[in-house]
Amino acid sequence: MDPKSNATRPANRLSADVTTIALFAVAAACSPSGGAGTGARERDTPGGGAGGSGGTPALDAGPGAGGSAAAINVAGSGGGSTLDPDAACQAVVQQTERVEGGRADIIWVVDGSGSMVEENAAVQNNLNAFSQFIGGAGIDVHVVLLGGIASDPWSALNGIGVCVAPPLGMPGACPGGDDTNLPAGYLHWANAVGSNNGLQVIQASYSGWRAMLRPDALKTWVVVTDDEATAPPDAATFVSWVNAQPEFQGAKWRFSGIFCVTNSANCAAPGTTWNALVTQTGGLAGDLARFGSGQVDAEFKRVFDTLAQGIVQEATPVDCEWSIPPPPEGQTLDPNQVNVRYTDSSGSTHLLYGLDDASQCQPGTGGWYYNDPANPSRVVACESSCQAMQSDPNARVEVLFGCAREQPPVK
Repeated sequence: MDPKSNATRPANRLSADVTTIALFAVAAACSPSGGAGTGARERDTPGGGAGGSGGTPALDAGPGAGGSAAAINVAGSGGGSTLDPDAACQAVVQQTERVEGGRADIIWVVDGSGSMVEENAAVQNNLNAFSQFIGGAGIDVHVVLLGGIASDPWSALNGIGVCVAPPLGMPGACPGGDDTNLPAGYLHWANAVGSNNGLQVIQASYSGWRAMLRPDALKTWVVVTDDEATAPPDAATFVSWVNAQPEFQGAKWRFSGIFCVTNSANCAAPGTTWNALVTQTGGLAGDLARFGSGQVDAEFKRVFDTLAQGIVQEATPVDCEWSIPPPPEGQTLDPNQVNVRYTDSSGSTHLLYGLDDASQCQPGTGGWYYNDPANPSRVVACESSCQAMQSDPNARVEVLFGCAREQPPVK
């Protein structure tokens, strides 16, 4: 029998401070017709949420593992740009939109030990709404559930298990059948996950369900447990193993979970390993130690909703083309006075070089060009620059009109 009891769950308030993932911003400035005037002054736009490795408060988000190393062509970084925002580079700001068509793979790892009755039921009750929210936002979602069955005879007697109803699960499967529903993008790999061996089960079973994962999809691990991962691997070894898998190479991925960040009578042990994985990858953590008895389902819904919102924001690709806004009244656009400025998650600013057309884009340099050099209406990022910016969820891009275009250095 599990060493902790569900009988005395303390009351709880769950922090829901989730960093907003910023959209790209486009800034533009124009010269007055007939001369070099001032134009409209550039306004500040949100630069994206700060994330990283500064601890793991409940439900905290930030940049994580699996970023792209795609090159972007820069003229300087960290404020070294030759653009002078107080001179001709005054601007108006236009917000770009994310576009539909993203993909997300979510792997749930659910502890099936005897103390997890309420938690298993909460996963079962909320998984449909979770996946429907993501799918309803235009994301092509795959869900893999590892565990969700009793890990020992005592757990089986206490009704441990997860069986998901339609539309995610298979019609007619529940309560005791195989709820796998591949047309809906759902696979239940029904192996037993115990209190301490979640990471071990992932590695041992990976060959059986890895076909559900897509190389171009955002990937999110979600563990649900009240105990620590004492069986190997440790957190660092697991991260290295994940990064070595072909399905994860070059893809964004995070590790999240609902586990005991702190300790209480509600917990078998604090999840130090789980906490380390969340911190290293910029995931989300719901502190199970704070969930009160009878409140588990409602608290799980709050965590599920927050997690789903973050996945939608990250999985939705950012458009790498920006419409040129109409110039203010009395002003005209000079297409030879355009620059593109990119600020990454660390706050460093880079200048992308303008090219004559798409044929000049190179994988190692990138840059931008007009959709139609003779009659431009859109600024388009080269593919390698687009990949670099899309892999950075907190990136900010400004298209500045009114400054002489920076030219690539002559080699």
